Amino acid sequence: MGRLFGLGCALSDAAQALLTSCRTAGSTHTVPAFGLPRRQEESKVDPLRLPLSAHQAFMPEPFATSQQPEADDSALEPRLLLLLAAGEQLYAIPTEAVVEVIPQVLLRPLSGAPDHLRGVFNFRGRVVPVVDVTQLIAGEPCAAYLSSRIIMIRNTGSDGQAALLGLLAERVTDTLLKPLASFRPAEGAAAQRPFLGGVALDERGLIQLLLCDRLAAAGLTGLNATDLADPAADGGNGRV
Repeated sequence: MGRLFGLGCALSDAAQALLTSCRTAGSTHTVPAFGLPRRQEESKVDPLRLPLSAHQAFMPEPFATSQQPEADDSALEPRLLLLLAAGEQLYAIPTEAVVEVIPQVLLRPLSGAPDHLRGVFNFRGRVVPVVDVTQLIAGEPCAAYLSSRIIMIRNTGSDGQAALLGLLAERVTDTLLKPLASFRPAEGAAAQRPFLGGVALDERGLIQLLLCDRLAAAGLTGLNATDLADPAADGGNGRV
């Protein structure tokens, strides 16, 4: 019994010495009887008490809070477009710019005007010039199809006042619902003229946007103020 008591005391003294040595040297070894060492317990940090910037530093990139540029929602919304043709190529204009679509009427020719400026007519008391879109783009007159129409669009005149312009085009029979963002920038020959916009692929083929303001500026080149006299005043019967 005396031997066992002496051995127990020796082991107790050895364990106490080891524990004292670990605390003095700052060791991080685990002592099973006491759980985690004190240095490890002190290094534990409650993540709920960290400042927001500390959390962001460890957040994965997709979830980190940052100011991202917002997309243009209007360009992503489907827009109603009016389709027309110039030769074999299809074009589209936003219907917001369209006032009315009317059949072909008798036009009063303009002396000395470019070929694409087909003439003027009286549209409900207003003298309106008509631009042949096929002639302007494809270099040939608009064909006299039953589907050829005059598209009346809003335009800003040279004096800055609101005006009307007629666009004579072929195959004006269909519309298209498509976001403007789906039209990609044109390249090559399709981008050489300022009134030609982006292009998009459809089951009908390749469709290109027409920029109405620029189209009007190009189409009305060579128009004089005297050309806008009332066609009925000199016996003309171009009237709607």
